[in-house]
Amino acid sequence: MIAGAPAIVGAVIGAGANNPELSALLLGIGVGAIVQVIVQIAPSLREPGTTSVSARTLAGIGVGMLTMYATGLLVAG
Repeated sequence: MIAGAPAIVGAVIGAGANNPELSALLLGIGVGAIVQVIVQIAPSLREPGTTSVSARTLAGIGVGMLTMYATGLLVAG
């Protein structure tokens, strides 16, 4: 919870802010926290001793992205 708090708080408050500058700042904090996590985790996705990513890892990322997209369609619809 502590590690994800800046992303969650920044995104929630930024989405509800009425001031465009404040909204941009808070959404930027949320995006920055998400990017920081991606940068920290990305090296662990590679195969040991290589610079390539396995097909299983790419498939998992793809399935996750499709799941997020489908969830967005269900919520919007």
